[in-house]
Amino acid sequence: MRTNPSLISYPSPDFSSAAATNVREEIRDALEVGIKTFLINFQAVEFMDRAGLGILVAILKDVQTAQGQLFLCSLNESIQLLLEAAGISRTFSIFADQDEFHEKVLED
Repeated sequence: MRTNPSLISYPSPDFSSAAATNVREEIRDALEVGIKTFLINFQAVEFMDRAGLGILVAILKDVQTAQGQLFLCSLNESIQLLLEAAGISRTFSIFADQDEFHEKVLED
């Protein structure tokens, strides 16, 4: 089992500029204290706009710069399609749900 701490973020249903910025700040704060594994659980997210998408990519860069790992889970169809349309769906490690993340990442 993985012993390094992880952070799971649960964004609000509207993953636009303000909500995405809050998640980015949460992850940056966690990086500062040494957390390196992150999951953004999109289960409650119903909408993501281009600003949210851009901030999601910025979060990925922040995490990669700190030599961490970012995972996503529970994407609804419209968000999955947005990632695919932007050509970045394969840039992210995506799990069906949080249980799959725990099974494949935290229990390795």
